[in-house]
Amino acid sequence: MLERCAEKERAKLAGLAGEEYNARWARWRKASEAAQAAITAHAEASRESLYELE
Repeated sequence: MLERCAEKERAKLAGLAGEEYNARWARWRKASEAAQAAITAHAEASRESLYELE
């Protein structure tokens, strides 16, 4: 779900410029970091490969 949220935010960057782009980019970055942190935590807890989980 976190990854989907990040992808939705990334898609909203299309066609934007200036301050609007910067604000959307920051939202995408925050969502992307949350998704990556969750994947990393799961990989560590389950001792699975991070790359295979992704």
